[in-house]
Amino acid sequence: SCQCGGTDHQLAIKQIFRYFALRYQRHTGEMILTAYSDVAWAGDLTQRRSTSGFAFILGGGMIHCGRRKQTVTATSAAESELIALHTTIYECVWLRQILYDIGLGQKEPTTMYVDSEAAIAMMTSKNPSVRNRHIDVKLCR
Repeated sequence: SCQCGGTDHQLAIKQIFRYFALRYQRHTGEMILTAYSDVAWAGDLTQRRSTSGFAFILGGGMIHCGRRKQTVTATSAAESELIALHTTIYECVWLRQILYDIGLGQKEPTTMYVDSEAAIAMMTSKNPSVRNRHIDVKLCR
């Protein structure tokens, strides 16, 4: 839920989201949340850190987007994509809670799009590779 100054702020935020939800719904009719995740691998030339980017679409319009400099140095493009997905998932959980709070709860899982075949294979593997264990250690410290 919202971490704002008080009930007045929460009501104002809900009104804003309802306005945009109605406006978007009028155009497409579907209020299904979709996520996009991407990364600029090793873009910071001093620390060689990557930048995660994400965007969320609801009812045909973007409702949330952002970018975050990764807090760890990725050793491959696929690792960097996984870290970006991690960021996108956290944002998705937060956004789904807001949508639920304003009466636009999502019944289905949120589809996430990512353009890295290697990252998709690592995320969907039933037997995670021991070679990728270092990613979990980096993200969960």
